[in-house]
Amino acid sequence: MTTKIKSGESKRFLLSARDTGAAGHILAIASGLLERGYEARLVMQGAALRLARRIGAHCEDASTWLDETDPLNPATRAALGRTLAETRPDAVICGISSFHSNGIDEALMLAASDQGIRCFAMQDFWGDVKFVDGVRADDYLVLDETAARITRSATGAACHVVGSPKHANLVTHNYGKAREAFRRAHEIGADDQVVCLFGQSLQALKGYETVLSDLASTLIDQRQHSLIYKPHPLESSSQIASTVSLLTAKGLPPNAVVSDPIEAVLSGCDVALSCFSTIGLDAAYLCRATGRGPVVVYADYPADITGYWRNESGLTILPAAHDGYALLAKDRSTLARCLTDSTSPEVRWKLRQKVEQVLPDPRAAVERAVACLLSAATDHGQSPATAKERQIR
Repeated sequence: MTTKIKSGESKRFLLSARDTGAAGHILAIASGLLERGYEARLVMQGAALRLARRIGAHCEDASTWLDETDPLNPATRAALGRTLAETRPDAVICGISSFHSNGIDEALMLAASDQGIRCFAMQDFWGDVKFVDGVRADDYLVLDETAARITRSATGAACHVVGSPKHANLVTHNYGKAREAFRRAHEIGADDQVVCLFGQSLQALKGYETVLSDLASTLIDQRQHSLIYKPHPLESSSQIASTVSLLTAKGLPPNAVVSDPIEAVLSGCDVALSCFSTIGLDAAYLCRATGRGPVVVYADYPADITGYWRNESGLTILPAAHDGYALLAKDRSTLARCLTDSTSPEVRWKLRQKVEQVLPDPRAAVERAVACLLSAATDHGQSPATAKERQIR
């Protein structure tokens, strides 16, 4: 049977993340557990590890836990299983590594399954689920009811709507100061209209080149915005160079290629553009917390781009667009219209109103996540699924 937390016992949790998006949630939840007197051991990898170190969070390097080139090999799985058997955390809380890749999150999920330890996965993208060797997490901490519906349909797993823990700290964000500092650092005029391309590791898809080409041509034609580029943490140096080279060849080299924290970039730009990144949710929560932020534009085309994320997520439309707080481009002409609309005070006001209507106050998200971990693990009415029950049927 899966381990449950017993009343009165000291509670120990093991948390992990590999990707930046998941790391923000995991770090916030770990802080919430520590503040309430529980033990929270953090194991981080890659971009998540770099983020944790940048903010001074105490964590362990996943490279000492597993072979990062082959994180799911039998030897690693057995070693992680022995570690969990020795330390017996009351629960494992992991992120979910991005599409088509695995890391410490999936390795710990398998090891927890082997040891009968309850595993919670924190989603950073609506409906994101990983089956590894036929095994999934016991429970999912999700952003909203849309994510819960999709996840239940795909897995039958327990889903807990907690909101977005990583955005709780935005309530103290000084938007005006951050915007001024970012623009000064990158020599951007105070009144300049700026589009930020939030890159994604999609160079293998021909459609990504189409989106970049359309963006460059549209900005040149309109002469309303300048362009900056923030690469995704998973983009390699060669992929970054490829993007810059393509934009330059089209006549629009980025004014800057930036590595600043997300909050700083979102404060500094006027439009946040990507194909399907959760940067749109980051921007929306910035607006929810401060009343200000960029217009979110999703370039949801061509077919290989749309098919890629739809196939992986089970969604047919991005929730930010469905709920009305992001603009959706389906081709070059609608991309041009979205960028024009982004300068309209009326459009910006309507998008801000939608954010306030749709998104809950993020300050409660950490509390909900911590309460969920405790109450779900001590729920005697329903036992968590065993490893066998979590397998694909």
